[in-house]
Formats: sequence, C-alpha cells, structure tokens
Amino acid sequence: MKAGISPEELKKDKKKYKLIDVREEWEYREGHIDGAENIPFSTFEWAEREGKIAKDQLLVIYCLHGIRSHRILKFLQAKKYKKVCHLIGGFEAYK
Repeated sequence: MKAGISPEELKKDKKKYKLIDVREEWEYREGHIDGAENIPFSTFEWAEREGKIAKDQLLVIYCLHGIRSHRILKFLQAKKYKKVCHLIGGFEAYK
C-alpha cells in the first residue's frame, strides 16, 4: 500500500477503509470525516500497544494538515503494519 492517499481517492471509495483521526478530542468534536474513529496522537502508542489498532484492515490515518498523521504512519510502519496510509493534506484538504 502506498504511504499517502489523496482526498479525491479517499472520497471515491471511503467505505473500504477504516479511518482514524489522530487529532485531540476537542479537535475531533469540531468536525471530522463521517465514520472516523478518534484515537488522539497523545494516546496513540498506548492504543497500539493495547491492540486497539487492527493490522488486518486498510487504515487511513489523518489529522488537520497531515503532519501528525505522517508521524503515526511511520510509527505503524515500524511496527510492521502493511495496510496503512495517511491522508495527504489532512482534514483541511478533505473538507
């Protein structure tokens, strides 16, 4: 799977991905992509250790502009996740 997905690509086939919003809860409450789960950047490593991030699903990680999600992408790739990418440009580019 490639490292990034464009907003246009995601909009075409959003249902095939599990969306994870890594912004903090207050940011998520202000608006998010429908169907996205919120796992804040600040607790993401804990959530992964606890098994809350599925390795067998196609994951799209996103934040506001793509900086935090790119860091999470690198973290997950180091943990041998193969079906993960991040949303290029983040939520701002998507909406």
